[in-house]
Amino acid sequence: MRRHHGSIEPASTSTTLSLPNSGRHNRRQSPVALNHDILPTTLHSTVALQNAEDTALRHQDDGNKKRASMMIPTLLIQRDGVLTFHPVLIKGFFILGGMVLLAIHVFLLWEMMMTADTKAPPDLPVPQHQKNDNQLILTKLGPRDREQYTIRINTWQRHEQLAISIDHHASCPGVAQIQVVWCEPQDPPDSLLQLHPDKVIFERHQVNSLNERFHILPTTKTPTVGILSMDDDVLRPCQAIDSGFFQWTQSPSRMVGFDYRVHVENDNGSWKYGYLSTTQKGNRYSMSLPRYAFLHRDYLDLYMTQLPRPIFDQVAEHFNCEDIAMSFLISSRTKGRPPLLAHFWSIESMIKLHVPKRISGTKDHKALRDACVESFAQHLDLKGRLYAAPILYRNDTMFYCGDKHYHDDDDDKHKSNLRQEISNREEDLTKNIRQWKKFSNKHMAKFVSEMKANASANAKLAGLIEHTEEWTARFRNAHEK
Repeated sequence: MRRHHGSIEPASTSTTLSLPNSGRHNRRQSPVALNHDILPTTLHSTVALQNAEDTALRHQDDGNKKRASMMIPTLLIQRDGVLTFHPVLIKGFFILGGMVLLAIHVFLLWEMMMTADTKAPPDLPVPQHQKNDNQLILTKLGPRDREQYTIRINTWQRHEQLAISIDHHASCPGVAQIQVVWCEPQDPPDSLLQLHPDKVIFERHQVNSLNERFHILPTTKTPTVGILSMDDDVLRPCQAIDSGFFQWTQSPSRMVGFDYRVHVENDNGSWKYGYLSTTQKGNRYSMSLPRYAFLHRDYLDLYMTQLPRPIFDQVAEHFNCEDIAMSFLISSRTKGRPPLLAHFWSIESMIKLHVPKRISGTKDHKALRDACVESFAQHLDLKGRLYAAPILYRNDTMFYCGDKHYHDDDDDKHKSNLRQEISNREEDLTKNIRQWKKFSNKHMAKFVSEMKANASANAKLAGLIEHTEEWTARFRNAHEK
């Protein structure tokens, strides 16, 4: 019999009871057959059947509880008798750990980028900006800037040559101040400090680097925006200096130089340095050396603050190429144009003082300058932009030479104003040049030789003009050895 709504009904002699699926294994159980013929009494049969159904119900409840427990996440599971973390939880740990490591990596990379410019060799000034900012606005020229200029002399343990240079240049009416870039460890001797103290200042630098020639110290008050950058072993007559200066006042965004050089392109597209002989043979130039050149004071600040750091470090490491760096830097800010040149007669008026040892005499000098030209051109994006201009346009000229693009766009805007503000000294020089243009080349060359002789008189007496009697007498023993 079977239970139905609380009553017991008669059943067939054989009752088949199908048990529910067992919980975790989901295995179908075999039917349980109850044969009532073997039961002694009806009561016994009823009790046995009821016990069997109760057992079946308990199995069903256990299976339901197991299925319900599978729906609830758990942190720990038992696998092969070992208690371990749930695989989903382990996977989550790995994902979270990866995200944390990625965040740390991004933070460290950002920190390196933010601090890269402040990590520099000890005692070297750190350029603060690496990007080329072509929106540079130069300080405008005032009345005094069109009349006078400031000289910055780079020197190193050549006191006699420096004294000759100071004496000569202090006599030029266009010189407002002479700044001596002093990088030697000892203080300047009294013999130098007493030279024209009203016009000469010694700028004491703590760093011995060729970069320092363009480093105007905060304590230095520069009276003009026009700078004549020079070495201590080069002289020129005052009128020759003025010819370059007044050309610079018309184009203050450009460098106006007296020493031309050229870059040479190799077959593989790389650049190398062209010496004077190469430059003259090809009658082309693309740079000028600031061993004697006019440039705007703001370019010195630009060199120290925005010159690409690899260029700055290369100059500091090798004690070379600062002249190439400045020439290329200005060209990079003036649409790839080469520097302007002073009148050819003033270029030819150079006076070289004798020095016992030159930096250009080292065995690796040429290789270093080749590497500088190639590297600097890449860092300043000059390849395909910097062009080589003719030096002379005809063989009989002693005056105008070099690039004919005299004015930058900003210079053109002020060109008319500049022409209305010609100084008395410029007007006098213009009148003299009109007369000199009437000279034959031979006559002009002789006149330039006379100017050089006057400017170098003291240097000649000191035996510092090579191939003179005084020089031969002074250095005879050294040359014989």
